[in-house]
Amino acid sequence: MSKIQEIVIDAVLMERKRQDAKWGEQNHLPHFWTGILGEEYGELCEAINETVFDNDSDKGGYENMKTEAIHVAAVAIGFLECLERNKKEWFREKVIIDHCVSCGVYVPEGRMVCPVCERA
Repeated sequence: MSKIQEIVIDAVLMERKRQDAKWGEQNHLPHFWTGILGEEYGELCEAINETVFDNDSDKGGYENMKTEAIHVAAVAIGFLECLERNKKEWFREKVIIDHCVSCGVYVPEGRMVCPVCERA
């Protein structure tokens, strides 16, 4: 591993520790992670755009792009951690999940979440 890779990975792992300290262990269903990751990715896009188009904004520049890229990577790792923790419950082999993984009520085949939990 190169020195730059070590620096970058250390920064991402530090951010993961900060997120865990702030929010605790996160076990959101996959569709909630898309919103969380999307929000972070949007902030990265904003930092890049504010840098490229130089709108006299304080949201651009090297430090902001670096910070937001670290956030994106850390959230993606958090999602992977969540998938690993929950794979036996959410992705049972040859077993049809016919109950909401959040509250346990019956749901039609092919769904993981009931309409009530989906709106929560």
